[in-house]
Amino acid sequence: MKVNNFPIEVFHPCIQNTIREMNMYMTHNINASCGQMLTAIAYSLNNTYEVEPVKGRIIRPNLWSLYVSPSGAGKTPLMDAITKPIKKKEQEVKEEYKKQLAQFKQYTDERKKGCLIDAEQETIDQWLLDNFGCKNTPNEPQNATLIVGKYTPEGMDRVLSDKCNDGKAVLLLSDEVLSIFKSFNQYSRGSGEEDFLKYFNYGSENVIRADLTKQVYIREKNVSVIGCTQSDTIFDVITPSRISNGNAFRWLYIIEDELDVNKNAFEAMLLAQPEYDVMETYNKMIERFLLCYNTSVVRIPLTLSQDCIKYAANWLNEVKKTEYDIDIKTLMNITSKMEDYLIKIAIVLNRSRQYFDNELNMGLNPDKSCIELVDMENATKVVNYFIDNTIKILNKVSDTTNRYFKNDAEKELFDLLPDTFKNTDFTGLFVNKGLGSLRTAQRKLKKLQSKDVKLIARNSKGEFYKLIA
Repeated sequence: MKVNNFPIEVFHPCIQNTIREMNMYMTHNINASCGQMLTAIAYSLNNTYEVEPVKGRIIRPNLWSLYVSPSGAGKTPLMDAITKPIKKKEQEVKEEYKKQLAQFKQYTDERKKGCLIDAEQETIDQWLLDNFGCKNTPNEPQNATLIVGKYTPEGMDRVLSDKCNDGKAVLLLSDEVLSIFKSFNQYSRGSGEEDFLKYFNYGSENVIRADLTKQVYIREKNVSVIGCTQSDTIFDVITPSRISNGNAFRWLYIIEDELDVNKNAFEAMLLAQPEYDVMETYNKMIERFLLCYNTSVVRIPLTLSQDCIKYAANWLNEVKKTEYDIDIKTLMNITSKMEDYLIKIAIVLNRSRQYFDNELNMGLNPDKSCIELVDMENATKVVNYFIDNTIKILNKVSDTTNRYFKNDAEKELFDLLPDTFKNTDFTGLFVNKGLGSLRTAQRKLKKLQSKDVKLIARNSKGEFYKLIA
């Protein structure tokens, strides 16, 4: 079985060190750390940069990552660690909003009292200067949101509206994405999933409510997603209908079949804790990228070098020629989204590399606004990783019997069993493959016979046989 690991070498060495230390001291899976960190960095750059590879086609770095792993993998702690600097920024933004809102209310209250209506401009200017530190008439502040934790379509419309975010990107976090999908049609009649899919391409929209009294204008439906789901829930997340409507092809899948944490090493891990914050370098970078959040959205255009354009075209041709374990139509659906992801990921790798190369200049260098060949080469490595994982997920959900196996190794064991076998045949294979103890093997055999599963049955001779070949 092919082992597909995230190409961690595409990151700057400083980020690589952070990811490895997260694995060593915080027991976070390296693949998951890479994928979620990539998404979080992309979000922090979303309001600042864009690429126009073809005239009229704008690409901004919003990524949708989905971490698929068994229960107990530590999905939520990892998400919390990756998004900590973004949550810190949101707290600052909310505190500033409260301050500006109080000032605005004070101004409107004074206007309502009438004390400023007939006053001369000089008096008004002095009053504004005394109360607000400037002579500009205060505007109603925007209640901007960086992170959404609990999703509903209606709630997201309000967050993205011109009165709140007004074009600024939102990061949607979910430690179980199935809860997002269940909310699609909770309050609307069948349009929830269609609205969700629009977040991928960040178009504008006028939302009119049924009573016609509430109208919401959304300048840009730009949403990034860091999501998680358990391995056995993926069958309810990636359904045939979501393959049909294209939802399944929008995700960057990170797969962890087995827990890679050595539980027996937990005490040693605690004793080896460093005296410094292993996330400090990463956190500072995100904080730097988010400085622009306090201003209106003005994105800096990045250009693609000619070498990048040629390399991307050659890469796409090679992908189309490669023999994957999937039909050609499905492969084309995958690559149609991965073409955009290629540029989005190249932006992330380019800007993070430039940040560390120009750290003393606050990560800004106007002469370095071109995505270079090294960034595109690294981006193709990442996209190849995600193509392989997408195919693996789609093949997994296409066989409904897979939901009854914890991992690929258990499914392989089932496939290796003859049509009729003895108890010792099953338990022997189970133990020899390192899937667990004899007692665990007996429990698994019993589960596969249960009325909810019905993959194995027992005949009158006491032998077992497979109900599904």
